Amino acid sequence: MLAEMYINRHAKPKKKTWKIDESCLNQLFIPKFGAHLASAITRADVASIHADIGPLRCQSLCLDCAQDV
Repeated sequence: MLAEMYINRHAKPKKKTWKIDESCLNQLFIPKFGAHLASAITRADVASIHADIGPLRCQSLCLDCAQDV
């Protein structure tokens, strides 16, 4: 899975905040796009998630989720 590869190969080794990335992926993106190929996800798809939850809400939600991890 691409999200798993991102977390293990990039986020964990290079970011102190990798748990926030992992939480956002698990809470927001994987439920909506998990069954799709990455090449099939469009900018409009990602924009729709941002529009649904709002950019500040996204950051807040991910931070809240990360505290639970």
